[in-house]
Amino acid sequence: MEHDKSNIGLLHWLASQAREGNFDRTPALEWRKHRQETQRKQANIAMTELNNLANEIRQLQWLVKMGGETDQMTVEKIEQMKAYYWAKLKSLTVAQQENR
Repeated sequence: MEHDKSNIGLLHWLASQAREGNFDRTPALEWRKHRQETQRKQANIAMTELNNLANEIRQLQWLVKMGGETDQMTVEKIEQMKAYYWAKLKSLTVAQQENR
């Protein structure tokens, strides 16, 4: 089939199908719906992971505060986790904006 070989072939095939009245966009709509559902699920998973990470950071901060000591390794770990959290949140936000 010509439309399998190039983008121009695909465009030509789509135009001819539309002119002939044979164009069925149902598969494309189903694909888009499936893609949006998949993206929604991935976003929910990412948000759950971020919430879990935020809770872990809060617990570590609480332990440091309650312990009265500032173990340098624990403080560094908290800072690393916070940096990872913000980077992950930023990438998730950018991905969601691109998908709109």
